[in-house]
Amino acid sequence: MESFNRVVICAAGSGGDVLPFVEIGAALSRRGLQVTMLGPDRYRAHADSRGLDFESMGAEDVFEDVFDGEEVWDPKKGTAAAWRYYTAAMRSGHELIAHRWSPGRTLLVSSSFALAARLAEERDGFANATVHLSPSVIFSAVSPPRWPAASIPAEWPLWLKKGTLSVVERLALDPVIAPGVNKVRARLGLKPVSQVFSRWIHSPRRVVYAFPTWFAPAAADWPQQGVHGGFPLQQQRGVALPRTVSDFLAMRPDKPTILITAGTAVANVSGWMSRCILGALAAGAKVIAVGPAATAQSCDADVLWLRFAPFETLLRRVSLVVHHGGIGTMAEALRSGVHQLAVPSAHDQFDNAHRLAREGLGEMGSAAWSAGEFATAISRALTDIQNEMRRLRCRRMMEEQDRGADTVAALVLGPEAPASAHEGATSLVTSLAG
Repeated sequence: MESFNRVVICAAGSGGDVLPFVEIGAALSRRGLQVTMLGPDRYRAHADSRGLDFESMGAEDVFEDVFDGEEVWDPKKGTAAAWRYYTAAMRSGHELIAHRWSPGRTLLVSSSFALAARLAEERDGFANATVHLSPSVIFSAVSPPRWPAASIPAEWPLWLKKGTLSVVERLALDPVIAPGVNKVRARLGLKPVSQVFSRWIHSPRRVVYAFPTWFAPAAADWPQQGVHGGFPLQQQRGVALPRTVSDFLAMRPDKPTILITAGTAVANVSGWMSRCILGALAAGAKVIAVGPAATAQSCDADVLWLRFAPFETLLRRVSLVVHHGGIGTMAEALRSGVHQLAVPSAHDQFDNAHRLAREGLGEMGSAAWSAGEFATAISRALTDIQNEMRRLRCRRMMEEQDRGADTVAALVLGPEAPASAHEGATSLVTSLAG
């Protein structure tokens, strides 16, 4: 049985990619392990708040250039932009791991594209566990994910889906991803790899799906070493709302309040978000808009802009949340039971939104909608007679997710960890289906 006394968590990407690993790190720390997080320095304070050691993974200049830019949120350019950072952080992160820690009793836990850990696993003999926050990163012909630019129709015959996936990776993904990865590998004396996205990103030791089975059941062609955990949500701590927010909620009680956010990683207000606010106002609602650009916006009687809000508290006080389809925001909304309208624009957001709508737990919108189209969708969502039934169903399905980070923490520790930790969630889905 493997035995570790230290865990080094490698998390690469925006806040939605990194912050769930703070919760996983806190859960591992509660198990008595020394935990160090490696990630973009922008998120240091979050690790500090949970008592975790934190070090920059490096490539900070590339991170800021990519994730504060616009290309990374473009459906057609986003992959190439993101992988400029992932490969840069792969090199600097591996140098840090190789010089600071030794394999043996140190476990690496890596996000989907924190490739420094995969290098250290392959070259230096570290034990590693890959944790996927979203099912969209898993190549599957049996259950193809939804992608931003185009998707493989699920109804196609299996042979055609397999062939299409192979062509997509060979002609579209590997030419973008593999050169940077293999340049780093060559410096370390490693042979080049292909099928980076479909195969190499997964640790051969263990893969943990940080979402419940009912959200995305494992397909037959998913990694055989994969196990389901749960959403690594922040533990509910009864965070009070700021006075400004409480006062805004109390004003005009005849109007429903809608929370609108395009995510905390987008540096500028998304175009769809501005149109959505106009649509919400036209639908007779007042709006709380959350995003980094809030300080540049004016506030009036029916719109309150915030840079940050405690979603675990706020979502229980609003009638509808319109968001970008990020897996963390979606999971927190599911826990609260509030009705959701997901408006995807890049990366995993399309697949997340599709799964939400497929389960009947929310609706999927379009970033191309006009203000009038948003008004129509919001009016329909606010008056949906299924809202209360949906709220109760969400809360029942999310009952076990308060322990999601603890479940993931147990699973990354080794094959002897309880792979059936979410049998309760499976039983719940079975009972709901019956």
